Amino acid sequence: MSSGVGFDTGYKAPAGGSVGAYKSKKSSAAYARNSRQTAAYGDDRTLRASKTTSNAGAGAETTSTKDCKELITGKLYFSKARSKPFDSQQCKVINIDNAYLYEGYNSDFGPLTLNFVHKFVKEIDNMFGKYSKVIHHCSPSYKAEANGTFLMGCYLIISQKWSIKQISEAFGGSYLNSLRPFRDAGVGPDDFPLTVIDCLKGMERAVQLNWYSKGGFDCFEFEQMLKHGDLSWVVPDQ
Repeated sequence: MSSGVGFDTGYKAPAGGSVGAYKSKKSSAAYARNSRQTAAYGDDRTLRASKTTSNAGAGAETTSTKDCKELITGKLYFSKARSKPFDSQQCKVINIDNAYLYEGYNSDFGPLTLNFVHKFVKEIDNMFGKYSKVIHHCSPSYKAEANGTFLMGCYLIISQKWSIKQISEAFGGSYLNSLRPFRDAGVGPDDFPLTVIDCLKGMERAVQLNWYSKGGFDCFEFEQMLKHGDLSWVVPDQ
């Protein structure tokens, strides 16, 4: 794997402990967290944002990856540049900033639901059937970066069978620990931050226990559960 471009989020872990510590109660359920989220494009079950090509970049023969983090050599990249890279004949750029909206109650901003994770994983898989390179781009805001990194990590766990250690090494250094942790929906101080690593460990465990499988997840059923009570399963059928 290429070392790529180092990322600095500016977030510093609180003193007294590692923000990457595994919080079993939350991380095991992180992949199915109950949250109010809506797709900006209504009932469209694909990432329409990934279908949009900038007119300025239309017809381009190459796409620059110099400001991207290379995760899979020559194939998969992550970008948080202020400007979205252009599509090209061989490279597809996916941006979900405006495709999925997390509707927080107060100061909460994620993580995105399992439904969104599932759609994202399928979209990346589909893109590799058409393009030799894929860039996942998100804006540099701490909210978009945390959710974007979480989605990319889930893809690597689900489709590429990567471990948390491999994901951490691919992003480089202490990048995952530097991301702003997710928080609860309260209005007071957040005394139990949920890190991106917590969420990825929950996703990894869910795959190991077959609580989630790419071929067995039903998006429609999941959405119906949210509509009727705003609840979702942590352990399927229980």
